[in-house]
Amino acid sequence: MNQKAFTLIEIMVVMVVIGFMATIISTRFFKRKDNIKIGAVIGQFNNMLTIARQEAVFNEKMYRLLFKSEKELPDSVTIQVMEIDSENKNKLIPEKVYSEYLNTQYILPENFKIESVYLNKDDLLADKKREAFCYISKDGLVQNILIHIVKINEDQKVKYSFKVEPFIGEFQLVEGFLKPEK
Repeated sequence: MNQKAFTLIEIMVVMVVIGFMATIISTRFFKRKDNIKIGAVIGQFNNMLTIARQEAVFNEKMYRLLFKSEKELPDSVTIQVMEIDSENKNKLIPEKVYSEYLNTQYILPENFKIESVYLNKDDLLADKKREAFCYISKDGLVQNILIHIVKINEDQKVKYSFKVEPFIGEFQLVEGFLKPEK
């Protein structure tokens, strides 16, 4: 018997292959770097601040958030506890907090960079180490800091400011760069 048409199975196999190829190609063409929104980033900053405040009150120790901004590596925020030095009782040394159930370090997505961290009018990231700190007291009070963050898209930079409310213990999001206050 001479067949001049395709069978249903052959047509189905070709359609599955075309669909699979279209899925792979479309994800490569339409994949965007800016799929992470600023709301997710400030949410993580607030989670870190909440954890540090709770630990400071519970353990009655001073804690701090370490903001690290590097050119080659992604920026990060780490929770540290201030422990009393065994040799000098008047000196506090920072130690990274480790936890099995809490995330004590947040690495920012690649398209977000910490530009500056201000305490009053001083830019804490201005030194060569590119490290800044935000201290949390034993009472859970937070230093009044201002963070400038930039979201880098293909052709533009979007500027944001995270301002700490010291008594609430939460970062507030503002579009654009706020001027540091006295």
